[in-house]
Amino acid sequence: MSPLLTTTGLAGLILAPLGAFAINLAAITAAICQSSDADPDSSQRYKAAVAGGIFYLLAGLASSAIVGLFLMLPAAVTATIAGLALLPVLSTNMFKAFSDANNQLPPILAFLTTASGTHFFGINSSFWGLLIGIVAYYLAQHFKSKQAGK
Repeated sequence: MSPLLTTTGLAGLILAPLGAFAINLAAITAAICQSSDADPDSSQRYKAAVAGGIFYLLAGLASSAIVGLFLMLPAAVTATIAGLALLPVLSTNMFKAFSDANNQLPPILAFLTTASGTHFFGINSSFWGLLIGIVAYYLAQHFKSKQAGK
């Protein structure tokens, strides 16, 4: 675990000034704290982040006990808990991705490619989904601008 934490920490430190601040292990929690489930009033959502920070401090102090508890659980239970925690974030992002009726093809291609779990050239589906989504978006914008120019 230490190389993972070190790598993501250093990458975050180097890339944060360039806008890539969400490449650490706490990014998922931060996204949850910024959803409407944290507070319908977006100006009050900082309270969820503060509470999350306090929880991180307490969890750090009790980390040995927490790791022991999760090691006792079957892997399927741990995966289910993680999946349930991500449902509000997934729902919000799906709504945003598909809310623009003129640009629904790129996000659906990205989602389906990522969800397929396929691997090409030893690279997993997350990369290919992102790449296909970007290319599809670029092509859609290119063809729309050509049609508008006629």
